[in-house]
Amino acid sequence: IRLQQLFPQLTPPPRSSLCEDSIELTAECLANDVIRYLLKEDIYMISRDPISRSMRHNVYQMLNKHSILFTSMVNRLNVVPDTAYEAFMGVADELFHQGITWARIVCLYAFMGRLALWARDRRMHSLKQKLPMYVSRYIGEEIAQFIKICGGWEQLCIEYPVAEEVSGAVWRSLLMTGATLGLVATILSVTS
Repeated sequence: IRLQQLFPQLTPPPRSSLCEDSIELTAECLANDVIRYLLKEDIYMISRDPISRSMRHNVYQMLNKHSILFTSMVNRLNVVPDTAYEAFMGVADELFHQGITWARIVCLYAFMGRLALWARDRRMHSLKQKLPMYVSRYIGEEIAQFIKICGGWEQLCIEYPVAEEVSGAVWRSLLMTGATLGLVATILSVTS
């Protein structure tokens, strides 16, 4: 405890304040948590709450299962700092074009995570820092109502629990999301 008083940055954020204030704020906290986990940065700040654990677990699973798709999609975007926001929003709009599902929300976070890895590798630190805000803004404007109707972020833990073996139904849903991303990648390659 004394060490934490000397170095307050080592003190993890209080569990009760996992950004429960709003759906948008929780979206940003989840995005920051996913980025920290994937980039292995500020590990001491990674949240232990069930919603964060579920999001991290499912994003990690999706990125591993569809790594070629996510990598090629991010590479095709050819993101530069001036167009990053528009590129991100374009992908998000296409992803949710046929409706909002929890699988697509996880997919949005997976795309953001892959984009954060890409930005880190290209030393685009400012882009990496802006990604949680992009996700938060998009969720606030386009997805918040869905999350409210479904019962809040807690529903993510029910739909996609953290488990050693994820059921076939969950993987079918994630596979469908992967197919949707394939369509998005095709559209992006045709339009660019």
